[in-house]
Amino acid sequence: MTIAVIFTVTLILGGIAIYQAMVWDQRQAFRAAWAAYLDAGGPASLDAIELPVVPDEENAGPHYRTAWKAIEQMENWWTLSSRISATLTGEDHDELLTDEEQRELLAQHETMLREVIEISRMTHCVWNAAMYDPQSGQIQFNIELPWHGPGGLVGNLLCLRAITLAEEGRFDEADESLAAALRLADHLAEPPLMITLLSRAGLQSHVFRVIERIHGRSGRASPKLAAALHEIDPRRGAKQALLIEGLMVQMPAQELRSMVTTMDHQNPPRSSMRNMTKQRTAYLERLLHNAEIIETSPAARVPQVIVEPDSIFDSNQRLMEYLSLPYTYFDQRLSRAEVERELTRNALTILDYLERNGTVPDDGLQPTDDPVTGKPLRYERLSDTEFTLSSDSEFRQQRLHWNGSRHDPD
Repeated sequence: MTIAVIFTVTLILGGIAIYQAMVWDQRQAFRAAWAAYLDAGGPASLDAIELPVVPDEENAGPHYRTAWKAIEQMENWWTLSSRISATLTGEDHDELLTDEEQRELLAQHETMLREVIEISRMTHCVWNAAMYDPQSGQIQFNIELPWHGPGGLVGNLLCLRAITLAEEGRFDEADESLAAALRLADHLAEPPLMITLLSRAGLQSHVFRVIERIHGRSGRASPKLAAALHEIDPRRGAKQALLIEGLMVQMPAQELRSMVTTMDHQNPPRSSMRNMTKQRTAYLERLLHNAEIIETSPAARVPQVIVEPDSIFDSNQRLMEYLSLPYTYFDQRLSRAEVERELTRNALTILDYLERNGTVPDDGLQPTDDPVTGKPLRYERLSDTEFTLSSDSEFRQQRLHWNGSRHDPD
């Protein structure tokens, strides 16, 4: 009997010791991952995120807030934003705004849009409130920020305004509106959080398509837009945006489990604290890998690829998907904006050549490389005034047809 008791106690104590050793190993691994995260420039806490100090007269942020305060108070602004996006892309015919609705919208917000055009010329935009939840005073992760949504709506209104102006033959004013939308897109990514960078890439894509729509039909060069496009870098701030996401691993384990339970009550989490530490470690390791390459275009980073959480998370894989926007989706949105930027930049260069020489070039003026495939963009001369540009990238495979015969409005 005594031997059996001793044997049982020994097994229990041995199991506890093994479990504690496993927990210790996992905690040590997490500490090592956290140290690497800090070495890479990740913030240790909310207080470690230092925003630049910009004089009020040079800071566009507070002025934007004043300009679109009315939009934030609209009950249906998110639905309206979706309808404007559909109208700009033509991808959802059921949601398109009618011509009358477009005119009413632009008339209603014309004063505000003119203010935004002036505000966008300011060099800096530091909007501290975009970093914090005013209720809790804590940083906001991957939720709708209090200003990027209305900001995206304003950018789309600027695009809609440009189309209307171009149809009236007021091309210079249309270009001014589009340039303001590009600058606003850059401002939306300050400070760089993943959600604001996605908002920036989405707005930039809309601007590129509207430039194609207006200048692809009119054949007009635009030094103003060409200059603005040379300043555009969809990946600017992407590394910092990912590193800021690393602060999520500081959330209490119980809170993380509650997030998963709320999100998917049919598959509640079943992990121990040890497994939660294991997940946090893996999350940091993948985040660091992606942060090192995210600001490099895909064509230049082969064979490195953006990685997602894998089977290590078992039943809690949804947790990591919830904590952060999927990395590959983030990378793909930035890649698409890059491809569209290069197509638009090259097209405007060719239109400038056409305006100066009366004909489009034979060779496309050596088009730049596709940032995703690494191959030159494909140029085809159709006539003295028409050409197409295309990319082998999955993000923009169709040919863009630009007509330089100047189909001006009557």
